[in-house]
This record gives sequence, C-alpha cells and structure tokens, in this order.
Amino acid sequence: MISREECWNLMEELNSQAYDATYEMWTDAGEDEELREEAGETQQSEFLELIEEEVSDEQWEAFQHYYKTDEDFKIQYEGYAGGPMWGVE
Repeated sequence: MISREECWNLMEELNSQAYDATYEMWTDAGEDEELREEAGETQQSEFLELIEEEVSDEQWEAFQHYYKTDEDFKIQYEGYAGGPMWGVE
C-alpha cells in the first residue's frame, strides 16, 4: 500500500487538477455567492471524476484505508469531494 504522504499528495494533486479545470468558472464567479457555489460543486464533481479515471486499484485501497483511519485525511477528502466517500462505512 502507498504511504499516507503519497496518498495525501495524490489527493492534493487531483484537487489541483480539478481546480485548474474549473478555473474559469471561479474567476467568472467573482464575489457572486451563487456562482461560487456552482464552481465549487463543479470542482467537486471534477475531483471525483479524476479519481475514477486516474487512481489505480491499489491507490484507491489506500484512499479507503486512510479515510477510515485518519481523521485529517477524511476531512480533507470530504472537503474536496463534497461529501463522504462512497462505499465506505
């Protein structure tokens, strides 16, 4: 299994890619709260799509492990994903 640090860095990288994909929405939103909320939801969706497309089975197992055992990891993941990890109790 990959280390917590490697897993954390992967999660950060995926969120960075999701932000880059939605950058124009964020800049267009400015201070408009409704548009900022829409940009955030789109970024969360993009983050989840990137997980499905780019994360290997081994990496996903590590995500699940650290989500279950590390409160900081869980909080960060839920912030990026917009909710709890699916398939994990």
